Amino acid sequence: MDEKYTSSVFKEWIKNHETKDYQIIENNQDCIELNTDYGKAEIHFTDVTEGTIVEFNIVSYKDQEVKFYLHFELNDEDHAHQLYDEMVETLIELKNKKILKVLLSCSSGLTTSMFASNLNSVVEMLGEDYHFEAVAYTNIYEEVENYDVILIAPQIGYLLKRLKESLPDKLVLQIPTAIFAGYDAIGAIKFIQNEIDQFQKEKKEKQEIGKIMMNIVIFGAPGSGKGTQSEKLIEKYGLYHISTGDLLRKEIKAGSELGKIADDYISKGQLLPDSLIIDMLAKLLDTTPEAREGVILDGFPRTIPQAQALDALLLDRGMELSAVVGLEVDEPELIDRLIKRGQVSGRSDDNLETIKKRLDVYHNQTTPLKEFYVKNGKYKAIHGMGTVDSIFETISKALDEFAR
Repeated sequence: MDEKYTSSVFKEWIKNHETKDYQIIENNQDCIELNTDYGKAEIHFTDVTEGTIVEFNIVSYKDQEVKFYLHFELNDEDHAHQLYDEMVETLIELKNKKILKVLLSCSSGLTTSMFASNLNSVVEMLGEDYHFEAVAYTNIYEEVENYDVILIAPQIGYLLKRLKESLPDKLVLQIPTAIFAGYDAIGAIKFIQNEIDQFQKEKKEKQEIGKIMMNIVIFGAPGSGKGTQSEKLIEKYGLYHISTGDLLRKEIKAGSELGKIADDYISKGQLLPDSLIIDMLAKLLDTTPEAREGVILDGFPRTIPQAQALDALLLDRGMELSAVVGLEVDEPELIDRLIKRGQVSGRSDDNLETIKKRLDVYHNQTTPLKEFYVKNGKYKAIHGMGTVDSIFETISKALDEFAR
């Protein structure tokens, strides 16, 4: 028969598993205390004839109420550890539970002190997570840092505008006269909660408005580092990457109606019409919520008609092109990078003759498009020489300026 798990071994295990979430205090050999700022857990050990009884007890400092109680016979190690872990979870939840601190203020602080005492009694009975303190208005700025809400009495309502302007990150309210004069604690709590809900809603809306949504086209000759910079832009701005080549292959593989049309053109050796690519992009934007939060386009547009069609596509969906990033690298540097890449990768097309042809094709395609975007103020030339991080920093600064 297995030996029973002893209290001395369990106590040692508890002490060895102390975390930053609580402090262990050993009051005596029969009691261990786990202490936090919000509450404490007491673990009592009682020896009986057949073994040891363990009691877990958690008390909240806020209302002195018992939040957890359990007792069990100590005879199985895994069982004891499991119950202990569940008790600690409850204790940590108490610690992390936020109390909303409200600072009341009037001319001298006397009236609001009485009201604060009344409010604290009511929230204790209701089990609400509020705590009220009162100060004279002359001491508001000394105390305000430690409070979530500033509540001023009607007598000093003339200070409301000034306090709001000087404390933009705090919720500053004036107690409605009827509530204050009637010492209506329930009414005051409802008023505060409604104002907090509205404050948080408006704050969230402002954050959404302030969120930068980018729709970017990135140009870059072979060897410019376009792929690397695209990945960094995707990560920073949360962009959805659209490669028209990948999109085309996906539609064909899925056997969609658009994919079948595209496959028919390709099988005949014909160029795909711009309208077909635009239809594929439209389908993606309409069926992919992430793409509506901002995209980076790679490989499209390649012509001015495609650029104009893209503008119309985005406009129909309440979107617009934010910027066109052009990574500009001197041709000798591009050739050097591509030759070195060919030596490492073994790509047969990374030889001098082929590289020059590819660069000629790129410049012939993009020069008219670059001029188009320069004219409408969207193009941002980025000198693509330097470290990856320094180039990315330059791109980020340029995009942030466009977003303002």
